[in-house]
Amino acid sequence: MAKIYYGMATYPLRKKCLKEVIPTIVPQCTKLFVYLNKYEDVPKILIHPKIKVIMGKEHGDCGDVGKFHFVDQVEGYYFTVDDDILYPPNYTQRMVQTIDHYRHKAVIGVHGCVLNMKNMWNYYRSRNLTNYRNRLVQDRPVHVIGTGTAAFHTSTIMIKRNDFPCPNMADIWFAIEGQKQRIPFILIKRPMFWLNDCPSSKFTTSIYRKSKKSQHGKYQTQVIKQYGAWKIYR
Repeated sequence: MAKIYYGMATYPLRKKCLKEVIPTIVPQCTKLFVYLNKYEDVPKILIHPKIKVIMGKEHGDCGDVGKFHFVDQVEGYYFTVDDDILYPPNYTQRMVQTIDHYRHKAVIGVHGCVLNMKNMWNYYRSRNLTNYRNRLVQDRPVHVIGTGTAAFHTSTIMIKRNDFPCPNMADIWFAIEGQKQRIPFILIKRPMFWLNDCPSSKFTTSIYRKSKKSQHGKYQTQVIKQYGAWKIYR
């Protein structure tokens, strides 16, 4: 039987979200790795035989990079998920079917974007974004997949924690590795609201909002431009 691994990073302000999100994930996976940034103790919702917790206070708080903490130590299907998204009961099944459809040659996802490199003046504005809540009538190749909705077989792309030089830019660092290795990044077709926001998330601040406000994405834009030519692989 195929092994299904999920990787998540979280922090204390999302404690309420965890109570809503974890039950949607645990029934669908072999093992869930949860990286606890800035936590002193393990929340009760994470005490489960299928869940392995990594404490940031012991290994270093690393933001969203924690999703990838074990990616190079396991073999099978690896999902990176967020702590504020509700995943449907058929999420694993559909994602694995699509990975198999592409013969383990692609990273797939639900949220992502195509970069406008001819006019890359701001990462958050110089792109064509497909949101995970929206309907998509056919699979769509992209440059960047949001790591809250990414899935791949560990044989598809070689990833290790050192590939992420700084925290809370996992989407960009992951996309750059995809470019280097010439791996297709593909958003899958799905109905509207197949994925949706956790109800408690409206009371918290996301990494996306923090990054967008931080000098309006200046560093993110710089990293994107420094890489050079971005290509769509199919």
